[in-house]
Amino acid sequence: MNTSSKTSLLKAARNYIRHTRATEASFNSSVVGLGEHFSFRLLFLFAAFIIAHTLPIYAEDRIASGRATPPASLNYDTKLLKTIKKPQTVVDYFLLLPEAYFTHYGATTSSVTSFDTRKRRTILSSFSSDTSKMLGVELFTGALEIKNKYLIVNTPESDKGYSFSVALWTMKNKKTLVGFSRRRWQRDGIGTEVAFLTFENNQWQDVTAQVFPDIPLTTFFSWSGLKKHPHLKAPLDIELARGEQAIIVHLDMLTLQQMPELKPIGEAGLEKSVTIRTLELRLNNDAFAIMNKY
Repeated sequence: MNTSSKTSLLKAARNYIRHTRATEASFNSSVVGLGEHFSFRLLFLFAAFIIAHTLPIYAEDRIASGRATPPASLNYDTKLLKTIKKPQTVVDYFLLLPEAYFTHYGATTSSVTSFDTRKRRTILSSFSSDTSKMLGVELFTGALEIKNKYLIVNTPESDKGYSFSVALWTMKNKKTLVGFSRRRWQRDGIGTEVAFLTFENNQWQDVTAQVFPDIPLTTFFSWSGLKKHPHLKAPLDIELARGEQAIIVHLDMLTLQQMPELKPIGEAGLEKSVTIRTLELRLNNDAFAIMNKY
């Protein structure tokens, strides 16, 4: 259920209460459970709240994916410049990245509410979930490949959690393009957001909109019904590349199958009704372009 639907439901609840105030006294009832007495008004609002939060929440409400919205601040730990005179490795950029990119999901999925320099160094020293727990963090370094310009940090959970990836590309002017992804997974779907940045004169600049395309659902499969939903966002699962290779982009099928707009083709099974493509994106003239579909 999207935000407007929830708002409508709550408005309906308030209207109902306003029109029934005159007779509310005759409807008031007491519920004895925890030694408290609730009026009919409170019970109705409670019921509206439960309905609003238990009906299905679809992909566009649940997990964001695609191009990440740039944070309000690109501040970073400038004290790092004392030791990192000129960033070169993926570790350097991982430490220098603005903290705002890492705190996307906040404390709702992990006790790691801060991604300051100290926390990141602790994460870099952990290479397994067991080590991560001993160090008192819920994240661990899943892979660190200096030569391949790639790093991934995971949560130990297998059925839900999130991960951060950093990868580097070299642009035509020999400057470094830094790719960052945050991937969230849970039982009812996966979503990945990506951002791309440059670091020049000790300042970060978010260039995501300039280098990474917006990818609509029609890129992955053809279906005439999509013409009715031109702004429908695709639930993307994105894998950043090792060694400046192709970025792989999939559709998250679990989320896709729950989207009500696709119900007409989903009843027989989406994969049987349409051909779902996987995309390869490569850096071409300092911007990522779709180079292959399969």
